[in-house]
Amino acid sequence: DALSIGGVIGTGLFLGTASSLKNGGPLGLLLGYLFVGSICYSTMITLGEMVAFLPIPGGFIKLAERFVDPAFAFAMGWNYWYGWTLTLPGSLSETRSSLLLKKIRS
Repeated sequence: DALSIGGVIGTGLFLGTASSLKNGGPLGLLLGYLFVGSICYSTMITLGEMVAFLPIPGGFIKLAERFVDPAFAFAMGWNYWYGWTLTLPGSLSETRSSLLLKKIRS
């Protein structure tokens, strides 16, 4: 189903690919994915290096407190909470819509 594909791939990627392909072409789309992918890869490698160097309990927020600033870690914690507070209702709404669609089809 298209709904399950959209849920797996991600809404932003699923909806944003067409306009990116139209505006940048296939090479621009590939270069954009390579650029963002390299940033994500570098971030994960850096996080792994910091955890291997200093294994402290508390996750990445404690790492931000240790390596950057306690105020930055405080802001990160609230942003993390705020992001998941907004994500949860959207996921529940998507689940409800999926169940309603299955009920209508049967």
